[in-house]
Amino acid sequence: IMEINLNDGKHRTISMGHRNPQGILVTDEGMMLSTEHGPAGGDELNYITEGANYGWPEVTFGTDYGVYNWPNAEFAGEHKGYALPVFAWIPSVGLGNLIQVKGFDRRWDGDLLVASLKASTLFRLRMDQNRVVYSEPIWIGDRIRDLAQMPDGEVVLWTDDAKLWFIRPDTVKLKENKRAMDIAVPPIMLACMSCHHF
Repeated sequence: IMEINLNDGKHRTISMGHRNPQGILVTDEGMMLSTEHGPAGGDELNYITEGANYGWPEVTFGTDYGVYNWPNAEFAGEHKGYALPVFAWIPSVGLGNLIQVKGFDRRWDGDLLVASLKASTLFRLRMDQNRVVYSEPIWIGDRIRDLAQMPDGEVVLWTDDAKLWFIRPDTVKLKENKRAMDIAVPPIMLACMSCHHF
């Protein structure tokens, strides 16, 4: 990751050892975060610090395709001498961009939303300082190419099928504080949707 001054062209290296960065964010707290694709497993959320080396291609939480290990390390997942990711997805979900939620709903404000391609899922991450406390997968059903937030707080997802999804809280249902799970999902999904839902 490099910083480039667009006025005079001067640049400097911030960090190295990244495989395939997809999204970058500076949070309200001043943390620089990056999402990147791993190989077979090991998609990462990294807390970017100046001078850090995140290990690619020497180490990864993923494996090489079709085998159980990573060829440059004795065992997949070892990060000796390299910066660890804040969070890793195994198996790979095909991470995309990420945003920090603001002005959406007090239950989500400050959390991260991370797009995914392969998993067709939006991941809501709750951070506590520089660690992930939990990751809530919210199945969308389309490959999410990008996401953004509108000035009014509405979240917009852009899919590979050229669809735009507009997401906002249903304040009426939230005030009722009662879920009607069998309305929007097929019966086979009811158990999952009791926790993972909009």
